[in-house]
Amino acid sequence: MMHIAYVVYSRGGMSLKLARQLQSSMGGDLIMLREKKPIAESLLYVQGSFLAMMDRERAVENIGSLAAYDVLVFVMPVWAGAIPPAMRAFLHSRIIGDKYVLGVLTHQGAPGEAPEKLRRLMLEAGIPFPTVVDVDSRGDFEDLSSGNLYYALMEALQRD
Repeated sequence: MMHIAYVVYSRGGMSLKLARQLQSSMGGDLIMLREKKPIAESLLYVQGSFLAMMDRERAVENIGSLAAYDVLVFVMPVWAGAIPPAMRAFLHSRIIGDKYVLGVLTHQGAPGEAPEKLRRLMLEAGIPFPTVVDVDSRGDFEDLSSGNLYYALMEALQRD
């Protein structure tokens, strides 16, 4: 049996909602990624977007080892067409190892350059064949079983 970890960074709640739905349908553990010093809510849109566009990082709390997991699903929002600084810092601080890794981006419209930026970041983290799926959260994730995300997860669970 494959052990799945959903490593989630969410400030607005949509990425967390998607991760919970995935966990409910596929099983696994939910691990929240938190900044050591979170950006104040009043500054989040401006400061967070700026830092994301500039490919900056923000230190995150230690979540412990991911060695027990076979499948890692990183779930995060798109900020200004980029990866949130906390997830960027987390991926730069980790050696992932021999695991199936799926990056999931939530957005409300278009993902911009975020999928390609996440692929590059995952390659830099030592993930040889990164899979990235973006999900438009305007649909409220009604039918996860019909999209690319479901098929990517099923592929992970069926690998030898």
